[in-house]
This record gives sequence, structure tokens and C-alpha cells, in this order.
Amino acid sequence: MNGASTQSIGTSVASFWSTPPKLGKFRVIGHRGAPEYVLENTAASFRHALDSGADAVETDLHLTADGTIVCLHDGDLLRVAGFPDAIADIDIAQARRLFPALLTFNDFLEMTRGKPIIVDLKQATAAEVDIYVGSCQALGAINRILFTAYTTVIADAIRRRSASASIGAFFPNGGAGLDVALSIGASWIRVLPADYDRPTIDAIRRAGLGTIAVASPRSSFQTATDIEALVAIARLGIDGVLTDRPDLARDQRLTSVGVPV
Repeated sequence: MNGASTQSIGTSVASFWSTPPKLGKFRVIGHRGAPEYVLENTAASFRHALDSGADAVETDLHLTADGTIVCLHDGDLLRVAGFPDAIADIDIAQARRLFPALLTFNDFLEMTRGKPIIVDLKQATAAEVDIYVGSCQALGAINRILFTAYTTVIADAIRRRSASASIGAFFPNGGAGLDVALSIGASWIRVLPADYDRPTIDAIRRAGLGTIAVASPRSSFQTATDIEALVAIARLGIDGVLTDRPDLARDQRLTSVGVPV
């Protein structure tokens, strides 16, 4: 890490997601920005993550009532702003009155220009996927994005919209799902602690896919937020980690751990 630019990872930012096992560098990804320090999915949080050494950042998407794509994890504003309003029931002007820090996806793409990002599509409908991926195409961002698909339906919707989109598979109910990941054309798999073992990771690598750790080895689903957890993940040969503390990217204990090539 050592504050090196993303361009040093490969010939272009697009290579960050396209050929994961060959890059030979452990990637630290800001989970919704840097939520240990700044409220998640806000411009300030993403800025903090990138300024503190993150190799990439991840966000979640929802649509407002007037069709504006926003960076938001939950379907409502209760947790982040204290209001129970569903984002799908209010327009962007109303949403910003309730939550002034709400970030539109267009603004997110602009502020992360030239950086790799993950767009987590969770349980998006096929129609929503079409809107999200289409927006990325229109704004010229498709080649620096990894779209996370939780189901084959989502993956198929991504692929129908873009033949070149990079897909990351995730199976929240457990299991690395290598065969399914290959069948949907994924190039990455998000792995949970149940799959943090060398045979599983090596099998994924041999199949040509990269791996991203979702949680601390000491938890079933809690994001890793300490250096010991990140080092343990890197030593397993996992290619990257989602963390609420992307500043750990610059910790010397982590930069000394290499990823097999």
C-alpha cells in the first residue's frame, strides 16, 4: 500500500477487477467508505477512505421516488438519519431535506473518478440492475466497477446489460459457491469466515477467480476492523478485504504480506 496510486497495481484501473489473481497485491477496500470514522456512504466517508490509503471503495444503491440513484445501504433513512421514510417513497429533494449528506450515485462516480469501486447490488430487481448498470455505462465508469451479485438473476441482469461488466458473486447464506460463480461469469467471490481456509481459497484461485473477505476471522459476519484480522486474511492468500477501517492499508504489518501470483 504505502499510499501508492491505484495505477501501480496494473496497466490501468480497469485491470484492478479484470484479472484478480495475477495482480499480486492485497487490496484494502473501504466498506461504504470509512464508517469507523465518518458516517457510511457519504462523500466525507469515501473521501476519508481514499485519502487514508484504500485501494478501492464499496457502495450500495437505491432509487428515490423520482428515479435518482443514491448511495444508501438500507431501504429507509432510519439508521443514518433518524427518519423512518422509505427512500423509494420520497424524491431526492425530500430525501436531502431529511438527510443532507445523502450522496447521489452520479456524484459518487465523479468524486471517485479514476479509482476502482464496488457496487453492491444486494437484492436489486432486474429492472433496477438495468438502471444502475446503464447509468455506469452512460457515465463511462463501467470498466472500473465490480458489481456484486447475490443471485443468478442479478448476475444475468448485469450481463444482459453489459457483456464486459466485472461481476463478484456473494452467497450470504454461506458457501463459496465456486461452480455457481463460474456459471454466472463472475471474476471474484466474496468469502465469509466459514471459507477462510487455504484449500478453499486455492481452489478459487486455480479456477481463475479472486477473493474478497467480507468479515473478520473471529466473526461470522462482522467486518474486520483490526490489523490482526487483516493480516490473518492476507496470509490465507485472500486477495482483498472489505473493512470499515481502510486506513489499515498503510500499516506496515499488512504491507509486508504478499498475495500469491
